[in-house]
Amino acid sequence: MCRVYIWAMKKISIFISLICLMLAGNASGQSIATDSAQVAKAFKELLAICKRVQAADAGTQAKEGFSKAAAYIAYRGSDAKRKWKDCSNYALPEEKERVDDMCFGINGSVNRDPDYVIAGYLQKKESEGTWHTLIVNYTKSGKAKQIHFAFLRIKDRFVLGDIN
Repeated sequence: MCRVYIWAMKKISIFISLICLMLAGNASGQSIATDSAQVAKAFKELLAICKRVQAADAGTQAKEGFSKAAAYIAYRGSDAKRKWKDCSNYALPEEKERVDDMCFGINGSVNRDPDYVIAGYLQKKESEGTWHTLIVNYTKSGKAKQIHFAFLRIKDRFVLGDIN
């Protein structure tokens, strides 16, 4: 009888521990799931903006360029008050060049493959904030490629900070 009681108590203890772990994991899991979905949404919106400009006629491209993409790309310039805390301003030449470079990079990689796949999501805390990275697999010229798009939350939305 005593052995059965000890065995039952161990099982109950393990069961309670597992339930606590699942509840704790679910709380952070929901946050990760929500963040990853929001990052993927911002990513797809940015890809669509870059692709539209690529497909536009030369007159539109010269006039507006990738101006709408600036709201999706983090400021990385020399102004410490804005760096990693603000979106790019397409009206400023230095920031326009950065936005154009990132969009050309997107159009030269993932936007060339309509069958790209978001293969993973990572979170990592750094001095700039929490980076939310999408790992994307795509094909270019018949070769499998992988690229990382790192986002930061700025002004209640996710914006692209880096492409690796």
